[in-house]
Amino acid sequence: MKMPLFVRAARAANVERVNASAFARRCERGSLDAQDVACILAFQVRASRGFVPFLEALAERSPAGPVRSALLENLFEERNAAPCPHSEWAAKTHLAILDALGISESERREAAHSVAPFADAYLARLDELLSPKLTPIEAAAAFALAVEDAVPSLYKALIAGLSCMPGVRSGDLAFFEAHVTCDVDHALRILVACFASSKDATLGEPTSLRWRSTLDCASNILRTRVESLDAILAAPRTTSGALTRIQGQEAVQ
Repeated sequence: MKMPLFVRAARAANVERVNASAFARRCERGSLDAQDVACILAFQVRASRGFVPFLEALAERSPAGPVRSALLENLFEERNAAPCPHSEWAAKTHLAILDALGISESERREAAHSVAPFADAYLARLDELLSPKLTPIEAAAAFALAVEDAVPSLYKALIAGLSCMPGVRSGDLAFFEAHVTCDVDHALRILVACFASSKDATLGEPTSLRWRSTLDCASNILRTRVESLDAILAAPRTTSGALTRIQGQEAVQ
C-alpha cells in the first residue's frame, strides 16, 4: 500500500529532524569521544527498558484486528529475534562497545545516573500514547512514526560515529545495522494496518484517524528524544566524565 502524501511528508520531516541535530552532526564528523558514547548508550538503555511492556500495553489497548496483529507481530520479533531477543542483543552490543572503549564500571554508573532525567522525559512523552486523548489506532500510528520509523535515522548516525572509534569492530555494530532495516518494516506494517482499520480512510485525508493530532504527538515524541541527545552531548562534564548537574537545569520537555 502506498502511503498518503502527508504521511510520506511526515516521515521525511522526521529524517530531516534527526539529520539536522547536533547528535547526528557530531556522529557524522566522527567527533564523539568515549564518554559521549557511554552517555548515549546509557540513555538508550534507560529509554528502552520499558519498550516491551509499553508495546504490550499498546497492543492490549487496541481492538482485535489489523492494528493489534501488527503490534503483536512486532512484539514477537522483539522477544524472538535472531541471534537472541533484542534486549539481550542490545545489552551484549553495549557491553562490547563500552569494553572496547575502556569505559570503567564507575564511569558507566555515572553516565547512567547523569542521563536519567533526559531518558525519563522521553519516556513521559511516550506514555502520552496511552492516554485517552488518542484512539488506539491514532496511538499506534504515532508510535510507528515517532519510534519505529525514527530508529533507522538515529542508528545510521550512531553507526557513523562509532565506526571510526578505535577498538570498535564492525561486528559490534550488527545490532544497530539490523534495526536500520527491520524497524522501517515494523513502522510500515503498523501504518498500513492503521489505514486498513480506519473505516473512513482514503488516500487523501482520513477522517476517522485524526492525523493532525497523531502527527503532532509523534513529532513531540521524536523532538524530545533528539533534543535530549543533543543536550546530553552539550552538557559540561566533571573530570570523571559524568554530566555536571547544573542547578535549576531541567531535562528537555
